[in-house]
Amino acid sequence: MFKRYFKNLSNFDLSKFIYEYFNLPNLSGNNFSNILTRPPDILTLENSRLALLYPHIVPDLSALPHKLNLIENMIDNFVNLIDKYDFIPDGN
Repeated sequence: MFKRYFKNLSNFDLSKFIYEYFNLPNLSGNNFSNILTRPPDILTLENSRLALLYPHIVPDLSALPHKLNLIENMIDNFVNLIDKYDFIPDGN
């Protein structure tokens, strides 16, 4: 989005902008998968998200062999969503 917005500025550097205005996590080693791990959700009236009852991870990380317990939790979440809504929503 920023790149598209600032594309006409000859001196704009997206990398510099990100490093200047954002605190980036350390993504080395196993720390990367911990950043993408999410705890079970708590259902609240103020939130439109569907509550997932089990720990889960964001997509594209589920193939890691050392995260089999999280893959099982993802399956349990899918089963729970199907039981509750009759389908798995495309987003959360």
